[in-house]
Amino acid sequence: MRNLFLLACATVLTLGLAVSGFAGSIVDNDADGIPNSLDNCITTPNGPLLGLCSANQDANENGYGNACEADWDLDGIVGGSDFLIFSASFGATPGDPNWAPQVDSDCDNIIGGSDFLLFSGQFGGVAGPSGLSCAATLATGCGS
Repeated sequence: MRNLFLLACATVLTLGLAVSGFAGSIVDNDADGIPNSLDNCITTPNGPLLGLCSANQDANENGYGNACEADWDLDGIVGGSDFLIFSASFGATPGDPNWAPQVDSDCDNIIGGSDFLLFSGQFGGVAGPSGLSCAATLATGCGS
């Protein structure tokens, strides 16, 4: 009887460890409700739990979400030409002729100061990081 009890306890302990190990293996660095492996911005909340970009928007479908991509000319580096795109669309809202949806990094439907903050933070660097394996500067249809 005692051996049966010990066997039952060992089984429960083993199952408990296996389940807790599985539950802890899903990583979501930015706590936005999207696991890193499916998240187009793994360090910036842009999923259903946090952020204004609740649909994980990626206007140019290259695998980097709007919330973490300021390489708007898609040349692989955030620089002066991206600033020109920003300045041309500053103050624009959907429907304006100079509206550039990829520049609306916070998805608030206006190109403004918060979008500039993303640009200035990435200046001289690259877009991302993204958890999508298809993410690339010139990718199309990644994550769509």
